[in-house]
Amino acid sequence: MTAPAVWTTEVHRDPAVFEALAEEWDDLLDRCSPATPFQSHGWLCSWWQSYGRPGRLRLVTVRRGGVLVAAAPLMARNRPLPRLVPIGAGLTDFLDVLVDDRHADQAAAFLARTLGQELGLTRPWAALDLRELRPDAAAQHLVAHWPGAVRTLPDSMCQHLPGVPVEDLLVRLPGRTAQRTRVKLRKLAAAGVETRLVPRPRSPGPSTNCWRCTNSSGADAGRPRSTCADASPSTCAAPPDVCAPPTGPRSGSTGWTAG
Repeated sequence: MTAPAVWTTEVHRDPAVFEALAEEWDDLLDRCSPATPFQSHGWLCSWWQSYGRPGRLRLVTVRRGGVLVAAAPLMARNRPLPRLVPIGAGLTDFLDVLVDDRHADQAAAFLARTLGQELGLTRPWAALDLRELRPDAAAQHLVAHWPGAVRTLPDSMCQHLPGVPVEDLLVRLPGRTAQRTRVKLRKLAAAGVETRLVPRPRSPGPSTNCWRCTNSSGADAGRPRSTCADASPSTCAAPPDVCAPPTGPRSGSTGWTAG
């Protein structure tokens, strides 16, 4: 008879531990269907190194049989009340935790228990403040297992392009906007500009150039500069099934606060 898998949880406060999790982190990213590139190790590690404050890191991990199956990249804030917020808050379109699709319910239960008990969030003056969540965010799994009260709040609107062929996208646009877009597309074609989908095995070259351009131009715009040695260039060239947003031209994010 096979022994049941052992579940373990940890709370890390050392940024070096976060940096060392790069490979495991992005492997979990691939197993978490709601995840976006903003939950990649490269983005989060770069954000923390640029904006994180010493002593504030609260990285919660859940393992099943030694394999990482859930992770919550959080940081502590004390004003206006003690609370935990996701790393990247304020400069990220979508925030979330990571939960393995195959063990979502159990992993979320262990994650919620660890956050509630070990971090003291069951106190009435402390809270877990998760904002900018997509409707299908992995963090939604935590609600059923949270030991305290949960409040859902509306959050910002995030404009995005659905991951569909250009012609299908043009049909959704207003008439004049679609016409202007077609004119621009014809000009691009006349100039010899070509586009093609690059499979993941062939993405390091193009995505490295993308990463370098984003890294250099983002420094002056207040965006995080990649200084993490484990930040993979492929984080700015995620496969379509990871990047594809919800259907529709606009998507409203939500936030929930648990205390």
